[in-house]
Amino acid sequence: MGQQLKQPAVNQQINLQIIALIESIDLTEIIKEKAEKFSPKQMDHIFRSMNSDQLIFIELLGALLGALSGLAMIDLKIFGGFSVILFVFYMADYVLTKRRELSKA
Repeated sequence: MGQQLKQPAVNQQINLQIIALIESIDLTEIIKEKAEKFSPKQMDHIFRSMNSDQLIFIELLGALLGALSGLAMIDLKIFGGFSVILFVFYMADYVLTKRRELSKA
């Protein structure tokens, strides 16, 4: 029974240690270092290797996020309803895409 009482304290201590470790990591610096290692030519190659469908998706996602943030500022009820509708469309697209991939295989 004493072992069961010690377990939450151990879990809490582990959680505190994990949080301290995460807070000690300087993600900004790591990302900056990684970005500096890329030459402009490499970045250009990455963007050009993306096909147009991916770029269109990124543009549409940006427009969607902008619209959602605008709706959230206007009325949260409209935002919630719109978000549910978009989630349903996303799931339908996901299922249809997976079905198409399976039929090609």
